[in-house]
Amino acid sequence: MVMVLVVIALFTGAAVFSFQGSDDEDVLRKPAGELKRLAQDAVRQAGVFEEPQVIQFTGDGFALLHHDGAGEHWITRTHTPPEMRLKVRHWGQEAWKNAAGENWMITSGGLCEPLAVRLEWKQSFLEVRFHPLTGGVAEETLQIQSP
Repeated sequence: MVMVLVVIALFTGAAVFSFQGSDDEDVLRKPAGELKRLAQDAVRQAGVFEEPQVIQFTGDGFALLHHDGAGEHWITRTHTPPEMRLKVRHWGQEAWKNAAGENWMITSGGLCEPLAVRLEWKQSFLEVRFHPLTGGVAEETLQIQSP
């Protein structure tokens, strides 16, 4: 009976650590998904309206500054959790730098600057490298650290 209780306690402990990692992954994936969606929207709008589009990184998230052929402008903004850190690495750079104040340009033809974005939460991170022709994800790296 004692052995059965010990085995159950071990499985329960492993499950608790597993669910903690899942929570961290969810926190990272939500804003990453929004950034992926904004990138696709920006590429599509740049092609349709033949106007450059800009994704602007701020201290609390990022925003797509829309421009259309009729001179209309509007903003789609995504806020990240206060403890999340955003970093970017432009093409040709080796080091990550703070994303606040950085702009990601999508040309009027729909081509975008090659860019990698790193979302950090606690000791975990999600890195997304975007494809310059499509604005889609070219590569993604996820690392979840156990507490």
